[in-house]
Amino acid sequence: MKIAGAFYLAYLGITTLLAKESTLVSPDREAMSDQDLYLQGLLTSVLNPKVALFFLSFLPQFIVLENSYGILPFMLLGVTFVTTGTLWCLLLVLFSSGMTNFLRQRSRVTHMMNKVCGGIYLLLGVKILTVER
Repeated sequence: MKIAGAFYLAYLGITTLLAKESTLVSPDREAMSDQDLYLQGLLTSVLNPKVALFFLSFLPQFIVLENSYGILPFMLLGVTFVTTGTLWCLLLVLFSSGMTNFLRQRSRVTHMMNKVCGGIYLLLGVKILTVER
């Protein structure tokens, strides 16, 4: 499996380095509808095991049956998590949108990023092959 992974990374690196077109940003690509984007994000979040592990690991610590405040601390934790998560995701979307527009307008930067990514793929493939157990 290790050798197959290393060769796959090398293959990705070589094809990325030899690509004439940009593989990072394609202006010809059809835009997805808002509904498709939402469903893709929802599925990614729901099927992410890290989210479930986070709640299963940390949530029970905040539930105290003898708490005189009742469910209030639990609700406060939920509101805090949703608020900070929403703000983070909005900032991420704004930054990503700006970066995408920047890359679409500058094909030279995108071409350079392709070369850097191809080199990184190749280096990772070599690293995987040379790592001892």
